[in-house]
Amino acid sequence: MKKFFKVLLKVLVILAAIIGVSVIVLLLIPDEMLESSSESDDAETASVAESDYEEADNGYRIIEDDTGDESATVMVYIVGSDLESGGGCASDDIEEMLGARLRDEVNVVIQTGGARYWQNPQISGDSCQRFSIQDGELKLEQDLGLVNTGDPDTLSDFISWTEENFEADRYGLILWNHGGGTIGGFGADEFFDDDGLELQEMQQALSDAGVHMDFVGYDACLMGTVEVAYMLEPYADYLIASEETEPGTGWYYTEWLTMLGQNPGTSTEVLGRKIVDDYVNGPDSYYANSYTMSVIRLSEIPEFYHTLCNYMSQSRVALRNDSYETFATARSGARAYGNGNFEQIDIVDYIQRADAEGGKKVTDMLQDVVAYADTNLEGANGLSMYFPYVYPDYYEDIINILEAIGIENQDYLGFFDDFVNIMVYGQEAAGDHLSPLETLSGYESGEESVSYEDTSWYDPGIGAQYAGTLQTLDTGELYLKEKNGGYVLSLSDEEWQIITNVELQVYLDDGEGYLDLGSDNVAEWDDDGDLKVDFDYTWVALNGQIVPFYAEQQGTRVNGSWYTYGYVPAELEGNDIEIILYWDDEHDDGYVTGYRSASESEGPSVYDRNLKKFKEGDKILIYCDYYTYDGNYDSSYYLGDPIVYSSSKGLSVSYEYVDESYDTVFWCHLLDIYRNEYWTET
Repeated sequence: MKKFFKVLLKVLVILAAIIGVSVIVLLLIPDEMLESSSESDDAETASVAESDYEEADNGYRIIEDDTGDESATVMVYIVGSDLESGGGCASDDIEEMLGARLRDEVNVVIQTGGARYWQNPQISGDSCQRFSIQDGELKLEQDLGLVNTGDPDTLSDFISWTEENFEADRYGLILWNHGGGTIGGFGADEFFDDDGLELQEMQQALSDAGVHMDFVGYDACLMGTVEVAYMLEPYADYLIASEETEPGTGWYYTEWLTMLGQNPGTSTEVLGRKIVDDYVNGPDSYYANSYTMSVIRLSEIPEFYHTLCNYMSQSRVALRNDSYETFATARSGARAYGNGNFEQIDIVDYIQRADAEGGKKVTDMLQDVVAYADTNLEGANGLSMYFPYVYPDYYEDIINILEAIGIENQDYLGFFDDFVNIMVYGQEAAGDHLSPLETLSGYESGEESVSYEDTSWYDPGIGAQYAGTLQTLDTGELYLKEKNGGYVLSLSDEEWQIITNVELQVYLDDGEGYLDLGSDNVAEWDDDGDLKVDFDYTWVALNGQIVPFYAEQQGTRVNGSWYTYGYVPAELEGNDIEIILYWDDEHDDGYVTGYRSASESEGPSVYDRNLKKFKEGDKILIYCDYYTYDGNYDSSYYLGDPIVYSSSKGLSVSYEYVDESYDTVFWCHLLDIYRNEYWTET
């Protein structure tokens, strides 16, 4: 899942999304930027004239092509975690680093830790170690013993020690591991309960170290956020990171390190372009179905943040004047990252959808903030933002994180306070809705609603002010009507406007209870605007065997093509996994991209960026959830015979007819702008 598409030799495709228009600019890049010199290691990479990059309209412009520095040190802080112990991803990237050609004036210093096992035999799984790269080999510089890589003092000490022992004119820092963005921070140490660094802890480490960086790069998921950039601004000139998740293989290191290694004065903007392009187009690009990567000018962040605060202030006024539906619809439709589980959305895409006063100034300014970016995702424009919506119960913790890094603007956070209060009021006003199983059985779970009374943001009066325009669906059970030989759900235009998502859900009745076959993101309306609630009695199958399937995300790419994917729950070697199934306009029949560890958390958690491949002879046990007739979850049971993986045949994806001996129960699940759930009649 890395470096997705091969592009034409020496051609960059630059996506600039501003003022609602996507413009693709093609720039021919000089040979010196794209190929390592075939000359001796003493040969310098030629500098690039600024005029080669300037674009008058909607293009990316390099401010500086050469710094004139004569030495450079790159620090790489690697928390191996399960990415290394389970897949050897860190060792693979270290091999790429060892392949770079470095002059004596350029240092690459690596700290390893956080993984119980390392594929590289030089690296210990029992301690943290510090290495330098010397003549293409790892040289052990220091063994620290077992220390917590999720402790800010560990990162701070690494930075200070590197500056003292590998002094240079300029420094770069790369943080390698899992990433969870603004909510989740960085890192997961296997020895210390997957402890990582929250934003304020990274801020503390950089402040204590006292070393100004040319750039801080995250070879980790979801770290391309305005909150991360705001935190870093006092300590670095550039942020290089991805809005979206990254594959386990992450960045491709050899060529951009060679570029710096042959010319330590190569500016960060030139180097950043090379990092982005190698990530997107490098030798392992086939690993990534979706990609983003950006170079952010941190010097522009203070003014950008001020402008964003003004925009949020104006939006707050509009929000209190009965515009919740507008902002909630924009929020639910905006490009979201990490399957939407991390409350991070693209800033430009959201602002363009909201179409609120002051938005154009923010999107215009983002042109100066984003020095360079590349993506294949429609609606991805280089920088994301935290926006509470899916998990209001996490909002209090995030307020504390934002305030700790200095984001304290009352109107900025005040908009979120009001938004979440109105959303929660809408949930309370809608009341409890019975699920289909509860409806079928007459059983009520009696679950208590979440209370927010002890939080700093909760104010029921804000929602009450909005009560006059509050709109929810009238009933928890939405009755169907027969039409043209099938069934439809008929709602008014105003009611459909508050619905943000529709899924088909299917259960099988085996005579004793219900097997959960999962959900699919299929929704079809007739010419009258009524939702067709229909099931053709075919379902997702692997190697011809019906399996439970849960749709996760669908969308479009910048070239207009479509994609959709989801997962099948399974067990492999005693471990719960999720097999990822993918469809796009080139693969109508679908295919298996790999599998990931099953998440044990219902909320935001460390994102498993490493999709693993099945190997010969793997015995895959498919399981599904089972519910009794009274609506209670009973257990998870294996479904069908084990699937034995064969590399020659792989895993085939198809749709097969459901066994006629089962009764099929299906319905549509709806979600509204307040995150209320509704189910149609079964």
